[in-house]
Order: sequence, then C-alpha cells, then structure tokens
Amino acid sequence: MEAHAESVRGSITWKDVERASGVPVNHLLNQLNLPENTSPDRKQGQLSKTYDLQIGGFREAVEGYQK
Repeated sequence: MEAHAESVRGSITWKDVERASGVPVNHLLNQLNLPENTSPDRKQGQLSKTYDLQIGGFREAVEGYQK
C-alpha cells in the first residue's frame, strides 16, 4: 500500500496512519527516536507538542518507509 504523507495531519493517530498507509508504528517510533511505549492511539498533534516534533519530520518518516 502506498504511503500518503500529505494526508498526515495533527488530528490523525499513528494507528490510523498505519492502517491507511501500511507504515508500521514501530518504524515511525524508530525514525523519530521516540520511546517504544508511545501510544499509537495518540494524535499526531499531541505527540508533536509532547516531543517537540514538526509535522514535516513525521511526513518524511512516512514517505521514507520502504517495504
């Protein structure tokens, strides 16, 4: 399944991204150097505030996923 990074918004959860794009949550956690116990049910906007992430970095992690 093709990853659609442009559809990543602050209101989407990582679980939703995984379902829609096939990009595993663990890949996102590794690429963004986040704790393994980060909940996939948290919204991107919440994670951005908690971990001082930029949406662009998250989109790059989705785009860079290679199966």
